[in-house]
Amino acid sequence: MRRIARFGRAGGFSALELLVVLAIAGILLAIFIPSVLKLREQSRRARCADNLRQIRDALGAYAADHSQAFPRARQDPARPAGYAAFSGADSPDAFAPDSRVLPNDVTASMWLLLKGRYLVSTSVFVCPSAGEVNDPLRDGEGQATSLANRANFRRPIYLSYAMASPFSAAAADFRWNRDLLPGAFVIMADAGPGDADSPPAPPRDAEVWRLAQANSPNHGHAGQNVLYIYGEVKFWPTPYCGVNQDNIYSALSASPRTPDAALPADSPGVRGRRIGPAWAGDGYLVPAAGELPSRP
Repeated sequence: MRRIARFGRAGGFSALELLVVLAIAGILLAIFIPSVLKLREQSRRARCADNLRQIRDALGAYAADHSQAFPRARQDPARPAGYAAFSGADSPDAFAPDSRVLPNDVTASMWLLLKGRYLVSTSVFVCPSAGEVNDPLRDGEGQATSLANRANFRRPIYLSYAMASPFSAAAADFRWNRDLLPGAFVIMADAGPGDADSPPAPPRDAEVWRLAQANSPNHGHAGQNVLYIYGEVKFWPTPYCGVNQDNIYSALSASPRTPDAALPADSPGVRGRRIGPAWAGDGYLVPAAGELPSRP
């Protein structure tokens, strides 16, 4: 009987031993889980960059078919600057006189890549790290439809990326053309933070924690994948990554700037739906991640 008792005690755990095992397991999990999450995010960033490369190829093919011009929906001649977003999704043709797509709609401009079959799936516009989902291609009644019957993304949750606004009042300077934009121009990227009325980024030399809040939320404000007009996709930890360190999520100023009256390109800039690029290298990427659809 004594042997059995001794054997039973030797084969079990005391409370102290159990606490030690749990503590070791907790330490291992604390080390292991962040590593797994980091690797997971790195994989998602790589897939996000691949999305932008597919969009790059589609933009190049579109430009080749349109005298090197990039996709742009109908522009309002009375208000050439400023932009709309997510309007008139059920209009078959964004350029038709009775279209419900508003003038200067930047998301309808992106949709032209799908409309022209330069891209065949809406999934390429969704960053794997963001909370968005693929546009399911439904009509206003919730019935399945086709790309041919749509002219825009239906809701902001179906789009993770922003495009440089092609709607500018700087007509003599800003040209929405592959051959005429500066070589370091950022044409697409992860969508920026906030909305059209949010303040712009802090100065370029601000503290790292402040500057991080000006990065895209797609990757936890760690930075954003950006697509340059010359074809490279690069992850940047700052929004000051455009031409001459231009802030890609703001316009340099509310009105066009001439070369002899230009502000420094790395100024924080301004934001708003009535604002467009102010100079040739001014990449103003919209809509923001928190943007709401425009209303007539």
